[in-house]
Amino acid sequence: MYRVEAVETPLQRLPGAHVTRIAEVVGELHIPTPLTDAFRAQLPAEESASGTPGWEAWTRLGA
Repeated sequence: MYRVEAVETPLQRLPGAHVTRIAEVVGELHIPTPLTDAFRAQLPAEESASGTPGWEAWTRLGA
C-alpha cells in the first residue's frame, strides 16, 4: 500500500493532497556537463551503442 503525502501540482484524483515543492524532485534541473558533452561528441557511432566501452565511459562521466 502506498500513501501520497504531497504533490507538486494539484491533481483532481487527489483533491486532499498537500501541494508543495518536493526537494528530491529535480527533473527540471539541467546541470551543464561540458566534459561529458565533448567526450560524447568525439565517440564513433559504433561506440555510442549501449553496453560498449565508450558508452559505459560516457554515461559514467555524467553521473
